[in-house]
Amino acid sequence: MKYSNLILLLSFLCLNLTSAQDNSPLFKKIETAFKVDKNKVLWQYYSEQTLKGEHPYKVIAFPLIKETNYGSKNLFSTYLLVYNPEKDAFIYTFIGDGDLHETPTKHFQGFEVMPNTLMLNKKTTALQVKLFFSNFNRKTPTGEALIEWYIPKGKKLRKVLSTPVSHYEGKVVSTPSQPCGGTMEERSAHIALTEQLVKGFFTVQITTTIEHKAIVPDTEGCTEKLLSTDTVTEEWHYTKKGYTP
Repeated sequence: MKYSNLILLLSFLCLNLTSAQDNSPLFKKIETAFKVDKNKVLWQYYSEQTLKGEHPYKVIAFPLIKETNYGSKNLFSTYLLVYNPEKDAFIYTFIGDGDLHETPTKHFQGFEVMPNTLMLNKKTTALQVKLFFSNFNRKTPTGEALIEWYIPKGKKLRKVLSTPVSHYEGKVVSTPSQPCGGTMEERSAHIALTEQLVKGFFTVQITTTIEHKAIVPDTEGCTEKLLSTDTVTEEWHYTKKGYTP
């Protein structure tokens, strides 16, 4: 992949985020049920996803502004709402309280609710949500995608796992004599459930591939040259706090 096509880009740019109407019937229900101020919703990140499976539940995800310029941070509250169209009811909810932090070097870029759920044991279903961040800096670009798992606990959703699934950071050098140069480190993680049970939940195996690259010129501009590759494997077990290494 050409570096000029990669820089500052993550898969979040390919997300099919819903541009919701703040006067839609479904959001009117959200306003009434959860007393949400629609003027504080970051509409560009509002997303709806229908889950695959026996029940066509719909998941609504959006951030709500809690506080801006809090020190050097913006604080957003995550809303994850599982809606049952057949019963016309919200059956599970996660409502954060300033849980999503945005800094000058880590800008929030959106949610992706995965249509496929996971079985963490014979009875417990987990909702999967990806979050995307970037720093918008061409000289020292960074970007990250996190995966989070949520399970029902009563009528609430409880976060039981949060870990990066992809991450990149680079240092770009550009001079009149050398139009492109520098280094790049990319990490990508593969997450798998094993058959081993700990405290009644399957163990999670996370295999992370780390690639060290050089940014070098070519006939079309800039490209990447692989220097080395490392692989790290961890097992995460379920605890009272959720999954931990």
